[in-house]
Amino acid sequence: MTTKLFLVVGALQALILSEARASERSRCLELPVETRPVWVSQLFHDPRPVIVPDPARVSWPIGLAHDGLDIKLPGGTALYALAGGVVIAAGLDQDGSGGVTVQTASGRRYLLGHLYAVSVKRGDRVHRGQILGYSGGEPGVYGSGPYTTGPHLHLTVLDPFGEAVDPLPLFCRDKH
Repeated sequence: MTTKLFLVVGALQALILSEARASERSRCLELPVETRPVWVSQLFHDPRPVIVPDPARVSWPIGLAHDGLDIKLPGGTALYALAGGVVIAAGLDQDGSGGVTVQTASGRRYLLGHLYAVSVKRGDRVHRGQILGYSGGEPGVYGSGPYTTGPHLHLTVLDPFGEAVDPLPLFCRDKH
């Protein structure tokens, strides 16, 4: 009897742990690119100064904390949804850079910036891993934006209150 009870308790603990891991996986964010390793060229709130090709054309105050991650990658790289949700903004700006913003069921929002092509539109429901667009290229190339220093993805994550948060702790951890 004690052995059977021990086996049942052990099986229940394993089931609960398995469900907890699945729940944790559904709350974490997937990386937006398939390439590994991922090269982060600027961290959240990175204190390094921002260097721009033409400071006279900058329309925002230099010295503000960087509100996301910059992930170095080749132009034209497919970019995937970090989590499921609804597209609340999508498109290309007049300055030649594009972006997609997705709001999740928890109220968290994430923005992928410096896209040259956008594959979704406002109001679309997207699922984790769905292609949202493609990264821009070298400075001066459509999709990179006027102030980039090289091809990369800018990723910003906002909490439900609209405050930028560090995305790194939110990513799902690879099993290896």
